[in-house]
Amino acid sequence: MATELSKFLKAVPIFAEMAPAELAIIESLGQLRTYPRNAMLLTEGDDAGSLFVVLDGMVKVFLSDENGREVILGYEEAGGYFGEISLLDSAPRSASVVVIERCRLLTISSDVFRECLLDHPILALGIIRLLTKRIRVLTENVRSLALKSVSRRVVALLESIAISEGETQVIDPRPSNQEIADRIGASREMVGRILRKMEKNGHIDLGHRTAIILKSRPLAP
Repeated sequence: MATELSKFLKAVPIFAEMAPAELAIIESLGQLRTYPRNAMLLTEGDDAGSLFVVLDGMVKVFLSDENGREVILGYEEAGGYFGEISLLDSAPRSASVVVIERCRLLTISSDVFRECLLDHPILALGIIRLLTKRIRVLTENVRSLALKSVSRRVVALLESIAISEGETQVIDPRPSNQEIADRIGASREMVGRILRKMEKNGHIDLGHRTAIILKSRPLAP
């Protein structure tokens, strides 16, 4: 009989095509660990170690420089995963990962993961498919940075994280100006000016501390 964990793994994209018996093997070979908020899980440049599957909580994947400036690559929540790239090419970690909300992770060591890829080709196909998807996302991000104005990048980000509620779109919780800046490759001051202008023009409502309500499709100022 499938356990709750193996049922959960079935919903994780890289394991979605695996049979129950194969999921049971993955479960038996992994280790469950819990990490507090602000725990640094991976640092860019570290040696390859494990694949991480997020069971609950949230982590942030980012790049940073020697001055502490960050570019946020994304977030992983329950059902997400990270750390697979270094396990495939044995190169150092390409990004850093920190815990945003206390999380529980299933960790699978590099040796175990590689054995699983050899023994279960369906897992390898899943990895290839999802790596391709991530490459497409990164390509679109490069396109945005190269061809879109900062205003348009702010709009695109807000639209991507908003949830429709009737005739409005709601972002809850509202990201800080610094977080928006880190995600689109701009300065916090520039983002602040753009948001204030959008609010003045009636495209957004910044009156709530934890949400941005988009009264209509936001238009870049």
